[in-house]
Amino acid sequence: MKLKSTVLLLGAIAFLSGCGGTKQDPYADASPEIQAALNKGAPKPAVPKPDAPNMFLIDTPPYKSLREGEDLDLTITSRSMYDNSKYYIDLKNAGDFKGLTYTTDEGDTATGKLASLKIKWKVPTGIAGNDVVEIPFVFISATTNLKPNAGDEKTFLLYVYNQTKNIPVVTKIDGPATAIRENTEGVFKVYVTDLDGQDVDGKRPQLLALPDNNKGLNGSAYLFPQKPVRDPAVANGWIFDVKVNLKNNAEVTANNAKVFYYLQVVSQYSKISSTFPGNFDVWTSVSNPVSSWTEAVYFTRQQKNNHTFTVTDPKGEGQISARFTNCGGIDGAPTCTCKVVAGFAGNAKGAAQCTIIWTPPADGGFFSFTPSNQTFTVEVTNTTPVFVDTEKKVVNLNGVINLVN
Repeated sequence: MKLKSTVLLLGAIAFLSGCGGTKQDPYADASPEIQAALNKGAPKPAVPKPDAPNMFLIDTPPYKSLREGEDLDLTITSRSMYDNSKYYIDLKNAGDFKGLTYTTDEGDTATGKLASLKIKWKVPTGIAGNDVVEIPFVFISATTNLKPNAGDEKTFLLYVYNQTKNIPVVTKIDGPATAIRENTEGVFKVYVTDLDGQDVDGKRPQLLALPDNNKGLNGSAYLFPQKPVRDPAVANGWIFDVKVNLKNNAEVTANNAKVFYYLQVVSQYSKISSTFPGNFDVWTSVSNPVSSWTEAVYFTRQQKNNHTFTVTDPKGEGQISARFTNCGGIDGAPTCTCKVVAGFAGNAKGAAQCTIIWTPPADGGFFSFTPSNQTFTVEVTNTTPVFVDTEKKVVNLNGVINLVN
């Protein structure tokens, strides 16, 4: 194992603007504060010129944000694409950072060990000006046992924010007071503090809803924060109305469930609060029942006939009950019954099977009291499976029987 430890007590902070890496002096346009800290005579570590781009995988985050005075603690790894190579990763512009320390550990493709570099640095104050400064870290990875040595490099960006800008805070979530049913809307309030917020477009705090993937159903997709207003009871306080829109999302849950989310508030200076967890309850919305009896059937007069059909909850979530409402007034006294049976998705009470047994009387000609067709009506109720809920859908479903001789 090769372990190198470097402590750099002198150096400067780099401010790279646009494609500044192509300049003779990339710090020529930096602020006076940065220029004052720049030590042009500081020795730079010797590194090989990259001669085989993309032959090393240098793993860095896309960027990182810190405030002045905070500590940077960063580990970067590299993987070589060369067979039987020993290799390292180094910080090419380490001399640019006052007080930065780092250690490196050599990698070896024969054993699968990755090269690594660990950085520790306390970000100096006064380098971000009035807002934010972008600081590049240039990492180089190269072989040590190939001739000539092969290397590649990658730039990582650190954004340093002015220390005087304040980080906003989510202080409280108020609501929703009750569960929100599928295919409806709800609203709740979120209270935040933002010392830099102003009641002007573009300068108010913004609220972000993020998924909480560690707990279950994601609720963030249904949340829509509205424009905040000042909280009259709290200095620098703001109140957001957050709309919950469950319309067109009929399958959030088959029964009742909690959905989870995180909230973060962002200031006009892009300061981001810590995450604040929240959740709300969702109750399923049962569907209108449907019938398998969709076309007229034929019964023969003066003959015992029967017809069986099924009424169901099309989503298989509710509990079905059914009864005929007009059998008693039909000539020939038909027998009409319904019994609960299993429905879709294994729901033990998700359907009802209904049967008509009827011997229609003879055709009495012009003076017949029995028409040539008869409508039967079934009242079907679909009740929610949520024990504490009272929602139900009640519909009258009709079927027609044509009588023939």
